[in-house]
Amino acid sequence: EICNRYVESEKKIKLISIVNSGVSIARNVGIDNASGQYIMFLDADDFIEKNTLFIADKKLDGNQDFVLFNYSILNNKSKFNDRNITEVGTYVVKDKVDELLDFAFRQRYWKKDRWYGNFRTVWGKCFDSSVLKKNSIRFVENLKFGEDTVFVLSYLIKCKVVRICPEYLYVYRQNQQSAMHSRVWKGTYQGSLFLNIAEDRFGKFVSYGALRDLWMELAEYDWMSIMATKDMTISEKYQVFNKLIKSNSYRRFATAETTPYSDIRQKLYCSTIKYKMVFVLFCICWLRRKIDDRIYERDLY
Repeated sequence: EICNRYVESEKKIKLISIVNSGVSIARNVGIDNASGQYIMFLDADDFIEKNTLFIADKKLDGNQDFVLFNYSILNNKSKFNDRNITEVGTYVVKDKVDELLDFAFRQRYWKKDRWYGNFRTVWGKCFDSSVLKKNSIRFVENLKFGEDTVFVLSYLIKCKVVRICPEYLYVYRQNQQSAMHSRVWKGTYQGSLFLNIAEDRFGKFVSYGALRDLWMELAEYDWMSIMATKDMTISEKYQVFNKLIKSNSYRRFATAETTPYSDIRQKLYCSTIKYKMVFVLFCICWLRRKIDDRIYERDLY
């Protein structure tokens, strides 16, 4: 009803209704029906600042394929800016692609002072629709985890020029309660699919260490999701850890030599896996979960 009201009052707005089929299918339908030169994505809970489209239009002077902005976070207590972009500027992608993809893979564990912004989400960015359509870049519809990252990086490697801007134009609404209580472990399939697609599409651009950092991030997500799952006993959770630690991907990444880039936490995790110290890894994750619960309760109230 609200959408129809806007459609009636503003000719530039087009409403497309489809059966609820997931975010990737909905976005692909949007791309296929887009008639403008540039495309921006906006998640349902979030919003953009006033004059965002005006500012974005000024940044798009016809020479850029890709424009990225800073963003703010709004939670139940306050609104604050995320980590500030330091590498503001315009870059020729072919000269910068290896570092940008390495950064995107390692974003969670990035230790250098240089910060390029968030390459893990589709929001807070402008995409050239002609580049998307010419290269048939779409969201992987059966990928439910990491789909934004795959889309953004698939687009980036087809671009000629990227512009990274300092303005905070996008506001991400952080639902702390939802994020904490909706995390339920559903197995390793989606994480493995994400890692396989990422390695297949971008492996030639990134270092082995960056690929390993992405695997470690996915492994950590699995561990903490298992700990948060309420319909599993402690014994069942431990058995899952025991099975994971013997899997091929764990043996591949955790048993290799650590790199100088690896931090103490990564080295500790890899050592527990390499020497099959399931109990130690399990206890570390259990303790982390308890600490996260305390922090969550403090921030919520």
